[in-house]
Amino acid sequence: MPTHPCEEDGKPGWKWGGHGKCYTYTRGDEEGSKRAHAKADAQGAAAHASGYRGGEGGEEMGEIEEKKLPDVNPNEDEQTYVSRCIAFETEHSPDRPKEQVQRMCYEKYREATGGKTPSGVKSIEELEAELAELKKVLDELKKGLI
Repeated sequence: MPTHPCEEDGKPGWKWGGHGKCYTYTRGDEEGSKRAHAKADAQGAAAHASGYRGGEGGEEMGEIEEKKLPDVNPNEDEQTYVSRCIAFETEHSPDRPKEQVQRMCYEKYREATGGKTPSGVKSIEELEAELAELKKVLDELKKGLI
């Protein structure tokens, strides 16, 4: 995947891949162009280190190949699936960063279950709403005590 010229907000720049950041510089600044090119190259190196395998056979630039993750069993809770998924992915892609594998597994589970959490487990939104209500109650109690 080559680094190629791009433009952002009227400024020239260098970009790695089709979805990468455009690192801009001031037109005519050769040193700035070299620094921007180096940043784009570093982004490409980071993508490869994180599992990028695309760029050949007509794949869209910037896409990261995802190995087939295990299917979600409809009777399986999130933690069981994620643990099984991490074990599978660690075995098949040992160089992939653990945080990336964990994120991919959680995303796959939530996508397969329509974003639902297991029964009895509250979503972040539900917890935030409860926290907001508790803060209101606390503020009212403080007003009465002060």
